[in-house]
Amino acid sequence: MRWSVFVWIVGLLAVSCSRTHSPDPSPHKTANEWIFEQMQEHYLYSERFETLIDTDYSLSSQDFFVSLLSTHPEDNDGKHPNPVTGKDYFYSYMSESSLTRVIGSHVFSYGIEYLLYEFDDGTALLRVLYVARGSVAEQAGIRRGDWISRIGDEEVSSGNYRRAQNGGALTLTVGQRDYDASGDWDWCPGSPYVVTLSAATLLENSPVYVAAGPDRLGIPGVAYLAYHEFNSGPGGFEDKQFDNELKEAFADFKSQNVQELILDLRYNPGGYTECCRLLSSLIVPQSGLGDVFAIYRYNASRQEAHESPQTQYFMESEEVSGSHLDLYRLWVIIGMHTASSSELLINSLIPYLEVLTVGSTSEGKNVGSYEIASAQYGLSLYPITFQTYNRQNESDYQNGFTPRYPLDELFAPGNAYRPMKDLGDPQELLLSYVLSLMERSQDATEDVESLRLNRTPNIEAFHLPRVVNTRSSLEDKPLQGMVDTMPECFRP
Repeated sequence: MRWSVFVWIVGLLAVSCSRTHSPDPSPHKTANEWIFEQMQEHYLYSERFETLIDTDYSLSSQDFFVSLLSTHPEDNDGKHPNPVTGKDYFYSYMSESSLTRVIGSHVFSYGIEYLLYEFDDGTALLRVLYVARGSVAEQAGIRRGDWISRIGDEEVSSGNYRRAQNGGALTLTVGQRDYDASGDWDWCPGSPYVVTLSAATLLENSPVYVAAGPDRLGIPGVAYLAYHEFNSGPGGFEDKQFDNELKEAFADFKSQNVQELILDLRYNPGGYTECCRLLSSLIVPQSGLGDVFAIYRYNASRQEAHESPQTQYFMESEEVSGSHLDLYRLWVIIGMHTASSSELLINSLIPYLEVLTVGSTSEGKNVGSYEIASAQYGLSLYPITFQTYNRQNESDYQNGFTPRYPLDELFAPGNAYRPMKDLGDPQELLLSYVLSLMERSQDATEDVESLRLNRTPNIEAFHLPRVVNTRSSLEDKPLQGMVDTMPECFRP
């Protein structure tokens, strides 16, 4: 009996002090053991597991998963904290169901994307960034640039702002605000007013939010595309409905002899890399078709086992015929919500054409994921599993792309409070700035800094509250990031 107890104690100490996990030969492995094995095999930063002092399998699966994630400053699994927002978060995530067919445009929602502003006087407001087509919010008359001050019978706060995303019938107090003659920032005449939203509905909206060719912009040879998510179709990755709509938009551009494209990715948090490859292939010069789109590098053990990184190529000419624009340069509007596959597009195109970025600094996510699912445990893991590089082996945008022509619509004093035009309107702040820059490219004598400042109101006479915190509904989308399929050579 004493010998049995001694063996049991030694065994317990060996498990509790172990720095790495020894596979359990039993067919009834716990969910956490499965998570550890998958992370050790697939996680881009799995070599950090060697520094783990302990592995607590008694944690909930969610907490256990998070305990394995790297915060090492040389790794890029999230921002700790984000230098702009101050928030701490990971890119890797886990769900208790498969997310393969659940993406941002296939969810129950009122259809409002917004930014929460919290001010130093203790008040808070929501600013509508855009409204989904056909949504209950659009039907209720809510517009981009509206301010929301109350949700139901409560003032907007950090504790209730998510109620404006989805749920049952709801009332919102909304309206426009602007500077008055005395310099006060206050409600415009007729505002605020109360609107009633019916219950949230299932959105299946195309990410092609605005596709405006020369006929709509009124500018020969110039087109504008606001593209909000790399999503192939409402039915999931195999559904190509949205991809086909994207091709149709480019075919229309091509028929109108488009020579300049303004691609608006300011609200695009990423999505499927295959959709990114399609959009990039529609843009890249003819000489780039079939050439290197992106190089994928995995963790050290994967990379060593397969000797060379995985490479994706731009589509061939016949795959994009009739829709390919063959551009020599590209204007891209970016911002704090521009992330992952949006940044992949920029990085992948840089070796092939001139990419001119306008707006504010992007997120800085040069890494991606693929799904690792278990029917037995009902879990889907999306850990960071690869980093992408362009043809020139460049991947140095972990701190985001700094725009060549900066103009911040959300935080710059004055811009954050001014009325917003609809996306695609030539008078909209960032689009009008790009159009002015295009004119300047024909006349190099114009000073770009003066051009930018002329679009930022002089706020010395305005009485503006100071923003102390922000949060965005785009951060709560079910699927953000650079999402690929697991390479065949990695599959069990």
